Formats: sequence, C-alpha cells, structure tokens
Amino acid sequence: MITTQESTSIQELITNAKTIYIALAATANYDTVASALALYLSFKEAGKNAFIMSGSPMRVEFSYLIGVDEIQSVVGNRNLVVSFAYNQQSVDKVSYHISEDGQRFNLVIAPADGGKPPDPSTVEYRYEGASADLVFIMGASQFDDLGALYTQEPYFFDGADSISITTFQAQPFARRMFETSGQSCMAEGVAVLLEGLGMHPKDDVATNILSSIEQGTDRFQSLGVGPDLFELVARLIRNGARRSGSNPVIHGQLQVSPNVIPPMRHILQNDGAQGEYVQPAVALQPPATPVSTRSFAEALKKKGGQMQVPVQTQVQQQTPTPQQFQPPQTQQPYQQYAQPAQQTQAENMKIHQLQRTNGVAQPQQFQQSQNPPPDWLQPKVYTGSTGV
Repeated sequence: MITTQESTSIQELITNAKTIYIALAATANYDTVASALALYLSFKEAGKNAFIMSGSPMRVEFSYLIGVDEIQSVVGNRNLVVSFAYNQQSVDKVSYHISEDGQRFNLVIAPADGGKPPDPSTVEYRYEGASADLVFIMGASQFDDLGALYTQEPYFFDGADSISITTFQAQPFARRMFETSGQSCMAEGVAVLLEGLGMHPKDDVATNILSSIEQGTDRFQSLGVGPDLFELVARLIRNGARRSGSNPVIHGQLQVSPNVIPPMRHILQNDGAQGEYVQPAVALQPPATPVSTRSFAEALKKKGGQMQVPVQTQVQQQTPTPQQFQPPQTQQPYQQYAQPAQQTQAENMKIHQLQRTNGVAQPQQFQQSQNPPPDWLQPKVYTGSTGV
C-alpha cells in the first residue's frame, strides 16, 4: 500500500528530475494504463519534460482514457549514432572539436599506429535511445516484462533512477519499489502518491483515476471498498473528475441482439386486442440419434410377462417436438359472454306442450316467441306524452 509518508520519500527525486519517463509493462491492463497516464499528465502539468511509452500496442478498451494517444512505442530518437566497419587497429582514440566559426561539430577518430583509418563508405547514421533522470516502471515484476522497451534499450534503464509500481509484491529490481496490494487498484495508490507529492489530481488526471477505480471495484460493489476510497472519490469529483457513463469497459454492458431469443408471450395492444403468438427463436430439435421405441408388447414378452417400460421410451414420449408447440387458444375480442342459442318455433311448441302435460304454467317470457316481430327493424313514431 502506498502511503503519504512513502510518497514524500521520493519528493526530492521528482523535484530534481528534469526528464521523466513512464514505462508500461508489455501486458499492461486498463488499471495500469490509467495509472501511468495519471502520472504522465500530472508531471506535464508540473512543467516536467515527461514521456510515456509502451512496447505493445494499445487496445481498443484504452481509447476511453485521456492522453492514450500520446503513448510512444519506442524509448526515443534523441541520440545520433555513427557506426562504421571496425577492427582493432582502426580506432585508437576518439575526440571532437568545434570549428572556429562555431557552426560545425567535428568528430575525430584516430587509428592506432600502423592501422588504417575507418572506411568512409561504411559509415552509417541513425537516431535511437534517449536519456532520463527518472523512470517509473508500471506493472512489471522485472525489466524483461517491459518487452521491446528493455530489449532494445537496456542501457537507458541502467543510467536512470527507477521507481517500480505494481499491484503485487515483486523481487526488487528497481531502485525504489512500491506496491498497491492493500488498495482497491493501482490507480488508488497513484492518487495517494500524487496527493502526498502535493500534485492533487484534477480534471483529466482525476477522470482517468476515477475511471480505473470504477472498473477495478465493479462500480464500488466489491468487498474491498471502504470509507477511505469513498473519501478519495469525493475529492476527485470535487476536483473535476468526470464519470464516463458510456464506457462499456467500466459498466460491463452486454450487448444482446433483440432477435436472439424473443419473448414468448401475447402482447396486449392499446385497443384491447391481443397480438399474434410469437414462436421461440430456437425451436426444440428431436434427438440426433433415434431412441428405442419398443412397444409394451415387446417389453412384456422379453421380461417374462412382467411389464417393464424402457426408460428411454418414457423419455422420448416426454420430449416435445416443434409441431407440439401450438399457440394457446384465446377468446375472440369483444366476446366476453356467450350468446344464448336461438330456439326454433318447433322447439318452442314442444316445450309448451310438455309444460301443459306436467301441469306447469308456462311463464310469460316462454309464451312469447323467441323470434323478433317482422317489423322490428322499421322506424317507429312515438306518439305519447313527454310531460311528467
């Protein structure tokens, strides 16, 4: 865990450093990249000559972090290297001098006694490497974890003070070792480090740190979240941290097509009518290998008269096929009550005679015909009075 006291121990190194490099491990994750960018942007705001580099390309998920486009793939191209064909007698002493007008730099290579000077046709020029006063190594347990950054420029790291920051305990390989195993993520430790240095995270720096904390704590749902972390988050938001609501890396959004498995239901429209039955997107398929379908008679015959039904037969009988899925039967709209069946004139007469035979007086409603009068559809003129 990085504490405020530990951060003050490197205060002098950072204050005296003019050029600071931040090197990422080849397998850096979201938290490591966000933490490195927080350091890089903080040093830039403090007026330092800062650089950030990685031996592996940045992934798409890192594009949500501010400053990711400034990560370099090489240590630098600051040093001019002059090379030529060499043998033991061709070089005895190397010196330089400036021309009298001060416009030319002359490199002098003197051969040994009796040796031939270097052949000008073999001279080549190129740029490579850089120099730094302080190097932060992020997420690496050893120099080899930096990948191409270290294999191509091993002397670059040997000539500078180095500080390692990891989320785990590692064997010492840098001059200063810090680990954030007691904190929710590396970004939380880097935030504490910056606050201890008096470089309180603001705006873009605070946004990157908050983004990594949200991702590392599953949006503050992990068990390691405590009051210290919430207080840190409050300070970050007060200092201008912006929460990225559209970052799928942080929020774990799962994009599922609505056509994968549509809901199997009846949709009730606004007018009260029922919608169509929706078949499932993936229908049940019959088994690839035919299952035994021995009849009961065969099973009974082979078992000496005792009825034993094969288990596979029962399973097959219970396995539905696509043809067995039928939409449920529903009532037609606006037909809530069943209409009484109209009786014919002959049926009415039969009921009337039966009631007379039994001595039961037919009610008035049954004495009338069930069929309406022939003029019931014609308009009627009301001739009564409307007075009360």
